Amino acid sequence: MMTDRIRIVTGVFVSLAWASVALGQGLYWETKTTGLGNDARVSESFAMPKMMKVINPDGKAVIIRADQDKFITVDNTARTYREMTFAELQATGEAMQTQMEAAKAQMEKQMKSMSAEQRAMMEKMMPKMPGGDAAKAAVVVNKTSDTKTVAGYTCTKYVATESGKPVLTLWTTKDVKGFDAIREDWLTFQKRIAGSNRSAGGAIVDAYTKIEGFPMETVMGDITTQVTKIEARTTPVSEFEVPAGYKKESMNLPKPPQ
Repeated sequence: MMTDRIRIVTGVFVSLAWASVALGQGLYWETKTTGLGNDARVSESFAMPKMMKVINPDGKAVIIRADQDKFITVDNTARTYREMTFAELQATGEAMQTQMEAAKAQMEKQMKSMSAEQRAMMEKMMPKMPGGDAAKAAVVVNKTSDTKTVAGYTCTKYVATESGKPVLTLWTTKDVKGFDAIREDWLTFQKRIAGSNRSAGGAIVDAYTKIEGFPMETVMGDITTQVTKIEARTTPVSEFEVPAGYKKESMNLPKPPQ
């Protein structure tokens, strides 16, 4: 399903946001996410240089292996996994963007035969669609004077807006050691995945390039993700590999644009 593909790609950016400091040293941290249902979702993240794994409460995991140019999803219940290269991930984003732009063009064509009232209703909806003109606007980031403590760290509030509308609110800290040394590598990595597909996270990447510090709390719409625990930890390489005996499944990727 297209929605599932968008969720996978967008999820990469959120995962990487929490991984940023981890590329410089071994870390373990826990996050609590609210706004995805009635119950809070607690995830565990493990990171070593160029490797990261996020375990979600449903038993599924995402493994990022920059050293192998791989993005892997693992279903520990079904004992299956799927993987793609970062080039394939970028091509997937570009293909989704092309498909959404085609859908937008088709809708605009259909609007020509609609009544004035119907067209007005559709025009109000279209800026919210991925691929609309609003998606091409520059992202503006405002560093505020607001501070608060998250998991024992003093954090500063940043608000990112696109076309005057909030797209991302973060509370970040400069007190987590190791972030500054790898910030540029991390941003380059995110940009590579985002490619030209702003609807799948490009606006978020733009915002992170203008924000300092490690994100301890992130708010996107109704979804809030907060670090509840973070500590230095060395995780063996074996933890970033697919368990033996798991069956590989196809990603069913959309075709890249010609």
